[in-house]
Amino acid sequence: MNMDKPSLEAIGLNARINVMKFANQHLCAPKQDDFQNYNDYEKNYDSYQAFYCYPGSRFPEWLEYKQSAKYSVIINLSSAPPSPVYGFIWCFVLVGEVNAHEFDIVISDCEGKGITDRVRMKLNHQYRLVGPHRVVVMYDQRCSDFLNNIATGLTRFKIMVAWQVKESGRSLSLPKPFNTLLGFGVSIIRTSTYSSFVQQIKEAR
Repeated sequence: MNMDKPSLEAIGLNARINVMKFANQHLCAPKQDDFQNYNDYEKNYDSYQAFYCYPGSRFPEWLEYKQSAKYSVIINLSSAPPSPVYGFIWCFVLVGEVNAHEFDIVISDCEGKGITDRVRMKLNHQYRLVGPHRVVVMYDQRCSDFLNNIATGLTRFKIMVAWQVKESGRSLSLPKPFNTLLGFGVSIIRTSTYSSFVQQIKEAR
């Protein structure tokens, strides 16, 4: 809880590297029916995720798209370098008690024409173990595949997080989760980005 800024930055960078490794390993692994269709996601969602949580209240410096106080970001791939996109890293800055353990990732275009699609993503319970202010860095294979499909048809799109909470036996989707979400962001894993990191790690050794 009393780590200095350089230590927290190192943890955040290490989380990014390991999340990218996880994404690459899953892409290279043989795909079975359950994995390909995510039929077992509800019970085994943690097998599709790389999850890191550490004390803090700031986004890591490397995060590409980030937003504080609001619950949506606009992804713009129109000016991105010509390198294939194969994954998305998520970052959430949380404070206090979070009642929800899953949330909707809502995708819409940037022209105000309504919702394009949505996918539900679960949050690992381990975040509860890391103090009142924490940063969650994670990769979810099902959600990443979903966003990749969106990116093939839209070069600019809006991502909104809507938390799922249960009230009186009903499941509600709330855009503002009782001030527990200080902000969220997304970074894109590109082939060139991953290759560059692998090379840097080899040179560091």
